[in-house]
Amino acid sequence: MRKIHDVLRLHFGLQLPQRQIARSVRLSQSTIHDYLGRFEQSGLTWPLADDYDETKLEKALFGGSLKMVASPPKKPLPDFAEIGRELTANRHTSLQLLWEEYRVASHLRARKPYTAVTTA
Repeated sequence: MRKIHDVLRLHFGLQLPQRQIARSVRLSQSTIHDYLGRFEQSGLTWPLADDYDETKLEKALFGGSLKMVASPPKKPLPDFAEIGRELTANRHTSLQLLWEEYRVASHLRARKPYTAVTTA
């Protein structure tokens, strides 16, 4: 549940700084900044009318409820079950070898694989 009304009350009613509001409502400071920016862009004024509940306020600021949509991975994931079977079946198999096979197979399918990051 969003805490938009609480954020607005603390900002306009008590005139608290964004950092203190973020701690009070347990949201990130960037979220507080986003809520206040959306409120200013919406053209609404404080104090809100009595008929503005959390749902109506959310619709005014966000255009309805936001739904998280899981996007498919852009890179093919390794078959972790197969990796486990390979590692237990042959004691000479290493993760490095399996990773290299995964990279080659991905390139053959013209897909970009996950890559290893090494720091020196």
